[in-house]
Amino acid sequence: MSFPSLPAFASVLAAFLLTGCVEAPPSDVTDIQQWMEESARGLKGRVPPLPEVKPFPPVAYKAQDLTDPFDPGRLAPPALKSAKGGGLPAPDMNRPREPLERFSLEELKLRGVLRRGKEIRALIEAPDGVYPVSVGSYLGQNFGRVVAIEDTKLKIEEMVQDAEQRWVKRPVELNLEGKQ
Repeated sequence: MSFPSLPAFASVLAAFLLTGCVEAPPSDVTDIQQWMEESARGLKGRVPPLPEVKPFPPVAYKAQDLTDPFDPGRLAPPALKSAKGGGLPAPDMNRPREPLERFSLEELKLRGVLRRGKEIRALIEAPDGVYPVSVGSYLGQNFGRVVAIEDTKLKIEEMVQDAEQRWVKRPVELNLEGKQ
């Protein structure tokens, strides 16, 4: 007894599998078609009418006498606009960084103020722990320096560049949680 060759067996198997792809006679789907027709009888699409489009009259834009909105000088503070050359010296980029300079001010929270005699310190909570700071300490990512410590807030001056790349001081306050 001999076995049929592999190509002959594969072609018989393929023919057998392809019989499953033959379309079923329409009599097999009549119940589904009937159900769909019955279900669709009561359905009617109801789309509300679109709102009336109100025409807007065109307006001529005459900006010859107005400030140029793309002029970066209009963003500078008035005090710096009047100064010739303006700006402060750049912060020292080579000084050793303090631990709290790794975090943005949004990540830091003032948790308390400690006094011993005339010495005053603030406790700052960072994502990795609590740090004491005093006047002159640096914190934040914009060269922020503590200029004053009060009972409910920490006053900081950041050094940032304005629209014309000049260094300016920006005052910021860190308030004790719950105090404004």
